[in-house]
Amino acid sequence: MKRAGLICAFVLAGCAAGPSWRPSSDASMRVYTLGKLSFEAPADWTMRGTQSNVKLVSPDELARLEVRMLEVGASEPECMASAEHSLERGSPGLQKIRRSETTVAGRRALAQEADAPVAGSATPWHGWAYAICDGGTQYRIFFTGLSPIAPDTLGVHRRVVSTAKLDGGKRAAARGAGKRG
Repeated sequence: MKRAGLICAFVLAGCAAGPSWRPSSDASMRVYTLGKLSFEAPADWTMRGTQSNVKLVSPDELARLEVRMLEVGASEPECMASAEHSLERGSPGLQKIRRSETTVAGRRALAQEADAPVAGSATPWHGWAYAICDGGTQYRIFFTGLSPIAPDTLGVHRRVVSTAKLDGGKRAAARGAGKRG
């Protein structure tokens, strides 16, 4: 009877799988994949989440990264309109908001940069939010850190954005195929 209980527990645990990741070519990084979106983030950051939402926190807890995948079930233009609405909804209480179009993962993306005051603290958090669409699938990337952003944290932000790909990392894996160390 205990054996059947253990088997059920393993089956249920498999259903609640967390984010997919693999080691990067840089030993200090991991490649995370949500749907078709892949990106690199530090291996020493604490990770939790699901297959459609990953949250990473720096060891000193002064920086956070969250990536979400949402099925909005719409065309790409409708998806981008939904992304714009989402950024607007999240704006109340933010300061020094800058919103623009950019490119992330080789696609048109919406970007927002702002400061978020923290109750009871003179030091705000600074952050970036990006929204990218692949048909009716919307990917949101949020990166925040205690202001002023430390140079190494800024480097992580740049790495996440510059390594983002909308193919599940297949192109990167294919480029590495056949190479020997």
